[in-house]
Amino acid sequence: MTHFYSRQFDAAIECYQEVIRLRPGYSQTHVLIAASLAHLGRLDEARVLFKRAQVQAQDMRFQSSPWTRPEDQALRDEGIRLAAGEMR
Repeated sequence: MTHFYSRQFDAAIECYQEVIRLRPGYSQTHVLIAASLAHLGRLDEARVLFKRAQVQAQDMRFQSSPWTRPEDQALRDEGIRLAAGEMR
């Protein structure tokens, strides 16, 4: 997740794709790829992937660790909102 929070979204997508290869059922990874795509301005791809991830997951809520920095949480939440097709 370091790449994502460092705003290196292309690198984050590559890392998350490897996670999916190793653990395909982990839907939060799909959502983080969608958030990365959204931050890159690739909204159509982000929304398709986000919708697919929603179908796979019963509960799309993300739980933050107590040590998550507020700015990191905000970056992730904004990417998820964009991928979900919501406006600010």
